[in-house]
Amino acid sequence: MLSIGFKLVSIYHADMRRVIFINYIAATALTMAVALLSLKDKNIFEGFGDGGFWKMACLAVALGLSMIQNLWCTEVSTDKNGLGSTTFFSRAGFLICIILSAVLWQDFPGILQAAGILVLLVSMAEMMRGTQDGSVAGDRKLFPVLFIGSGLVFFFNAVYGKYFPAEFKPLFLSIVFMVTLISSIVLLFRGGKEQSGSLAADILLGSVIGISNAIGTFFQLKSLDFLSVAIVMPVSAAGNLLIVALAGRFCFKEKGNRHTVIALVLAVISLILINI
Repeated sequence: MLSIGFKLVSIYHADMRRVIFINYIAATALTMAVALLSLKDKNIFEGFGDGGFWKMACLAVALGLSMIQNLWCTEVSTDKNGLGSTTFFSRAGFLICIILSAVLWQDFPGILQAAGILVLLVSMAEMMRGTQDGSVAGDRKLFPVLFIGSGLVFFFNAVYGKYFPAEFKPLFLSIVFMVTLISSIVLLFRGGKEQSGSLAADILLGSVIGISNAIGTFFQLKSLDFLSVAIVMPVSAAGNLLIVALAGRFCFKEKGNRHTVIALVLAVISLILINI
């Protein structure tokens, strides 16, 4: 939904900074409302133990800053390097999370899961080849920044699932999105004015993206209560690849080619292998 929302932003020539600002308003409001409802009549500090709340708050700040940095890096890289290359390096960031999880927590993928991850990487590479827009080489220095930034977003989510109570997820996310909201306010007023067709369209698109942002992040955290990092992160990447490609083909009438077909087939195979 995030990718589809930003595709609509491009189609309707919406003000990107304003849409991102409204996105974080919606995400913050939703997560704060859920946090207030879920934590009613609970003593937050007792639930975390000694210093646990402040440790969680520090993790939330780190995740929020990583999210806003990664989002803006994605926008800049898309303009300079094209959508295919940008998407590849952004989705491939889950490898950082899997490597750190294996080193820190001995959370190693099984043989079939490792095979599924390798197939997914091939799938993403094929998708990148199939979406080349013919633009000249841009700023390739953005690729490692994008790769590491998206990897940290994946990893910070995994850290929360490993060390903090499950019932405080809404509170954690409300702090995360407050950090991104404050950052987006700074970026909104520092940037130049963009052309926008309609304030109502900006509000609608920003709200849809924000709600999707909050719900998607929550359920990625929720899945870590039941599944390992080696399953959750590759499935998130493969699912995103599949849904965006199908939406592009059937909703936006984007033309496919043999590379995109191969990428979709490989993504399905990777999902099956990872979940066996």
